[in-house]
Amino acid sequence: MTTCAEGSITTSMNIDDAKALVHSNLAAAGLTVETDDADAVAGKGGKLLKYRLLGIWFMHTDELPIRFDVEFTETEAGTLVSAEVHDRQGVGIQLGQVLDPDKYEAAGQAAIAEAFKGLTS
Repeated sequence: MTTCAEGSITTSMNIDDAKALVHSNLAAAGLTVETDDADAVAGKGGKLLKYRLLGIWFMHTDELPIRFDVEFTETEAGTLVSAEVHDRQGVGIQLGQVLDPDKYEAAGQAAIAEAFKGLTS
């Protein structure tokens, strides 16, 4: 997996409230949360089968197969929320990153923006 996008924001919310908001934002964006630990959330989104059948040029950025990891850290300034988005192309030649890397970066940035919606610094 290749990292497509990264981002972080510090919010005045406590960890539990920030995590609940991020969790609901991800669900509203159509991303599936697979693991929900005390200080992290991870999951996936997109349509891998459609990507494999049609290729990157026929996919919208919100349909690209991605994997996300969001971590929550308590700091003096509040809660630091950090996110990483990776491609989820699977085994084989990573054509999506070679043929159109900007499309995957846009998909990653969009997923991070959705996850951080409502978190204020």
